[in-house]
Amino acid sequence: MKYSYPDVRYCASLGGIRTSMKQAILAKKTGYVKGFPDMQIMKINHLYGGLFLEIKADKTCYPSKEQKEWVADLNEAGYYAKVVKGLEECMDVLDWYMKIP
Repeated sequence: MKYSYPDVRYCASLGGIRTSMKQAILAKKTGYVKGFPDMQIMKINHLYGGLFLEIKADKTCYPSKEQKEWVADLNEAGYYAKVVKGLEECMDVLDWYMKIP
């Protein structure tokens, strides 16, 4: 991401990282919310207020109920949110989004 789009602000969440119970409790106390998308791209364009991606390893992986709810709520709020499966789809959506003026 930072090599292809060095001027864009982004953040990756804790999603997919296995933590100890102590770390999980601390993450929740500091604001981590179950189901929040893995990647947030802070670039507004004339269609959307930002890009949120829930990234699954491949076509055999599916989003949780909470992840689906986050994607729906973010889309309703004016962002572009999507569940992507695999690196190729992730990069395709990212490249598509970055081309929107």
